[in-house]
Amino acid sequence: PPPATPPSSPFPSPPATPPPSPSPGSTPGYPTPTPTVLATPPPVSPPTSPTPPPTLSPSPSPTPVYPSPTPTTPVPPPASTSTQPPPVTGLKVGYYNDKCPDAEKIVLDAVRNATAGVKAGLIRLFFHDCFVQGCDASVLLNKVAGKPEPEMLGIPNLSLRGFEVIEAAKKKIEEKCPGVVSCADIVAFAGRDASKLLSGYKINFSMPAGRYDGLVSLKDETLPNLPPPFANLTILTQMFAKKGLSQTDMVAPFRRAQHRPLALLLLP
Repeated sequence: PPPATPPSSPFPSPPATPPPSPSPGSTPGYPTPTPTVLATPPPVSPPTSPTPPPTLSPSPSPTPVYPSPTPTTPVPPPASTSTQPPPVTGLKVGYYNDKCPDAEKIVLDAVRNATAGVKAGLIRLFFHDCFVQGCDASVLLNKVAGKPEPEMLGIPNLSLRGFEVIEAAKKKIEEKCPGVVSCADIVAFAGRDASKLLSGYKINFSMPAGRYDGLVSLKDETLPNLPPPFANLTILTQMFAKKGLSQTDMVAPFRRAQHRPLALLLLP
């Protein structure tokens, strides 16, 4: 008979080979972890300098072509509805033809009745008025209390004549055309008419008008602007030049009329 198999033990048999002793530093009862070997990284190539981009020659910019402008028809401005007259742009011959037609005739009649000395005085009066503050009749203004002394009281003007002729002409003009004709234009007409009558009508010209009367009259402005009685040709030329006048302007009118030079009549 076959040999009998010994009965198996209910407990497992001890292993023939004892388990290895745990390594120092390892946790008892757990297998020692196998170190993971990392893959060797590929060698790094040394950095290389970047290649600069090729330099391109700038191409000329094309000239822009602009379309031809289309002509447009100008639109006329709307008609003005203002009733105000246009502004005065300068003096005008015949300025009073439609405002006071008899103005120049009235002045001529007043001058004709004056003596020769007063006629010469009217030329000088016009000259002295224009050389101080312009031709604005400021030489006619009287002294007013509390105001500076007027041109009329300046040393060069103390010997002026012809005021009564201007006043007579102004009175008659105001009767026909009140508030229309300025005193400045009356003085200008009187100076022209005096030249005409004294020269026997050899001096005869149209006097532009449209002047305004001045409101400022200062005695202290007479001496610096009016030639002194001892002025020679050089001083007269310089003083007339400051007013934009030449030697011809200074002497030509009376020279043509074979009279004394204008400057001699205008001086005190």
